[in-house]
Amino acid sequence: MPEELNSLEVRRKLVDALRLDLVGPSDSLGDAKEVLPQSPSRWYLTGFLVPLDAAPEDKSDETANDDLDEAGEIGGVDDDDQPERPAARARYFPSSIGASILVPASAKTLKVRSSWGDYHLRKDSPVEWERTARAEGIAIELAKASAKPVEKDVPNSNGLKIAYLARPVGLLAADSGVPPDARTVSVFLVNRRTPQPDEKKDEAFAFQVQLEISGDTEFLPRPDLRSLASGEWDERVADLQYRDTGEYSVGHNVATDAVLEGHKCCNVVRTCWIPQAEVERVEPAKMDVDLSMDNLAALKDAADASAKLTPLVTAYRGWITAQSAKMPGLPAKRKETGEELLNRAGFAANRIQTGIDLLADPQCLDAFRIANKCMADAARQRQGVMQQKPPEEVRPIWRPFQLAFILMNLKAIANPTDDDRQTVDLLFFPTGGGKTEAYLGLAAFTLLLRRFRNPGIQSAGLSVLMRYTLRLLTLDQLGRAATLICALELVRRNDVEKFGEWPFEIGLWVGRAATPNRMGSKGDNDPNT
Repeated sequence: MPEELNSLEVRRKLVDALRLDLVGPSDSLGDAKEVLPQSPSRWYLTGFLVPLDAAPEDKSDETANDDLDEAGEIGGVDDDDQPERPAARARYFPSSIGASILVPASAKTLKVRSSWGDYHLRKDSPVEWERTARAEGIAIELAKASAKPVEKDVPNSNGLKIAYLARPVGLLAADSGVPPDARTVSVFLVNRRTPQPDEKKDEAFAFQVQLEISGDTEFLPRPDLRSLASGEWDERVADLQYRDTGEYSVGHNVATDAVLEGHKCCNVVRTCWIPQAEVERVEPAKMDVDLSMDNLAALKDAADASAKLTPLVTAYRGWITAQSAKMPGLPAKRKETGEELLNRAGFAANRIQTGIDLLADPQCLDAFRIANKCMADAARQRQGVMQQKPPEEVRPIWRPFQLAFILMNLKAIANPTDDDRQTVDLLFFPTGGGKTEAYLGLAAFTLLLRRFRNPGIQSAGLSVLMRYTLRLLTLDQLGRAATLICALELVRRNDVEKFGEWPFEIGLWVGRAATPNRMGSKGDNDPNT
């Protein structure tokens, strides 16, 4: 039987396959002695260095100006408008790659390991190219480094050079955390080989190139001076939230990867042509809050709602208090940003509490209960398939942020003159984090409350408008919204007197590129109908 892989292993194999396809073999991946049926510069899209003195036509990417698939480029324009073609721009392959690091004054030596692959035409075949794996190391004495580039030969490379320079950092802002005697060291691998004739020009190229730099001391994290001094709110927030996340290298013509030990210790960095980063999964904290959709659908009265939901506000305010205790140790500007964030969090906590208080209104409580019931029914259908179990065995629950988002917007939905009606709340979570269910829960409440307050035909019409900015999400979002509408419609059919005779409905407009937007008639030859 085939080996069963977990999601992490599947992702790793996909990345390896992508790297092999775009860059080629490496020390630990692929066939080090592979034979290609055509020149490697046409077989691989990236990862190689052309000679610095090569002719411009040998450096340029002849496929860079190929027409792109216009299907993905016409979003955001009217159906009858033709999108403008992008201006043609020449793209050139690099002749060097490099990395810059920050080292303390005590650093004396850097070890630089260069690895690459050389390809040569086979003598017995004029079209096959055979690979030879190469790797060489040299040492750099930082005492001899200067602000002007110094070059050293890469042994047995036939013209590859290591160029490096070191510059003092100087006096930075006290908040940067960088000692004034630190140095910035930049190391480059340069292809200074002699260009070859066109039929074997790839023999002078260096493929699957990688630089690995290791030091005799720990590297210093590079400060984000721009965000630290920025007046832009988003950059100030990012500076505060990621103040403990260090950037240990920056790449030139290539990305870099830092090898960390214990998350904060780094003395090895390497270049990489296909960068990757892990996004940590967001898991809600454990709290004494009833998050069951079924239980919230069975709330008895306002007192029961308050008893089940108020612990959410209590836990949130406790977290705000804990964050406030961290403010005294921050630099002045970060402290100012942190205090503003906590003020906003306190305002959000008040809005959540206001939403809970609103459930004292019988109509709002009823809409909230039925919205939970319909969301639970929809979730059972979806999760039952995903979990491969009968729908009745699924016990849907809210994630804390989903329930908080719904509660904090209840008053503005119920009261058109509320001040929060002008506030736009952004749900910022990774894919699969639960954003869709959060806004669908609020949409269900809106649809139901409109029915209760406007009986009969008065409640008909457009209530919720959803706009998808990515076409790939359209069918997924439509399916999930349609499942909720079906759950609402089943509730309505079971109690037409309460919910009215007009059905809950959903529509879709996706533009002419996917479906016709005009009604045709017999004998109509218009291709757009």
